[in-house]
Amino acid sequence: MSNYKADPENPLPLYYQVYTSLKERIEAEEFSAGAMLPAERKLVEDYGVSRITIIKALDALESEGLIQRQQGRGTFVCESLPAPEAEQSITIGYAPAALMHPYFYQIQMGIAEVLTSEHGNLHVIAPLYERQNRLDHLISLITGNVDGMIVYPGPNKQDLPFYERLVAANIPFVMVDRYYTEIARDSVVFDEFTASYQLTELLIERGHRRIAIIPHYEVNVSSIRNRMAGYVRCLQDHNIPARDDLIWLDVYSKLRPGIGHKGDERMTDNLQTHLRAHQPTAMIAVNHDVADRLTYDLMAINHQSAQSAISANGATHTELAPEIAVFGYSKPEDHGPYTIASAFQPGQILGREAAQLLIQRLRGSLDGPPQHIQIPIGIVLRNDDASRNREVHIEP
Repeated sequence: MSNYKADPENPLPLYYQVYTSLKERIEAEEFSAGAMLPAERKLVEDYGVSRITIIKALDALESEGLIQRQQGRGTFVCESLPAPEAEQSITIGYAPAALMHPYFYQIQMGIAEVLTSEHGNLHVIAPLYERQNRLDHLISLITGNVDGMIVYPGPNKQDLPFYERLVAANIPFVMVDRYYTEIARDSVVFDEFTASYQLTELLIERGHRRIAIIPHYEVNVSSIRNRMAGYVRCLQDHNIPARDDLIWLDVYSKLRPGIGHKGDERMTDNLQTHLRAHQPTAMIAVNHDVADRLTYDLMAINHQSAQSAISANGATHTELAPEIAVFGYSKPEDHGPYTIASAFQPGQILGREAAQLLIQRLRGSLDGPPQHIQIPIGIVLRNDDASRNREVHIEP
């Protein structure tokens, strides 16, 4: 008998694991067209998850047209039907903030996965960073070329004029990862607040009280605001003051996607100044780019300190080794020696959910007010001896 148990250690949400498994079983014709799926209680037993998780997985299958629920009878695999001749192919435009960045590529792969199954087309729009040129560039590319858009809103409301033009042209669009409160349209995001709360609580449970949080150049966007709000709320709930001197808005304010450890060395000096002045024992990096740069800078600072100690004929060298929790799309081990946990954000799920939502709008199967879909984030702990054996020394 096959083991279909969902893996709680897998960073993908449980419902997504169940959805993927059932979809594969349907496509392999384990459940043939017209066949009845096992009852919900049997699926709960088979997958080792809650009924709510099973229902969410079935909702996803139903939204794809793979299953049909019949009141009082059960859930059945849909009969195979030829595509309606009158139904035209859908073309979706995707406007990422950067083309070569892994996270945006993951989102793109999620969109492409859905469009492949729907025989649709994906039009990826290369970004431009000058504001007016970007607006003109986007408008010229979408005119007559796309049926709908999946967009990644830029900071400081820079893309709001473009979205207003989409609304005026009656082109549906879905915002991914973040959203503008000024415009009422569909959005698919991660539950940033809850994940940030959980990361902060994890550090508190490890004995930390001086926990710094570090964004980069994007501060006034919904995703970063929600991460910072979760951090502040968790500190307050544990009777720890949320100190302004541990919210480091200026350390990496010039860090852009893809820069990594390249560029302005003043970032390293700025970090070192903050570390000496405020002495946090733990830090939260608000995204993957910040985590990578932070790790690089800590290693550079420690290397420089060790070299200085050697030059000073054996002077004492104290290594800076704060524990770091990150938001990212990799395991904690991939971020270097200091990271002990990550809020795992698989961009492919965002892209998939956004594409399905947009297709429903385009085909008229979803009406009504804008949808705001929040996807849970799994917290992944470091799984090696370095983390388990590390002693956390906290000064009173």
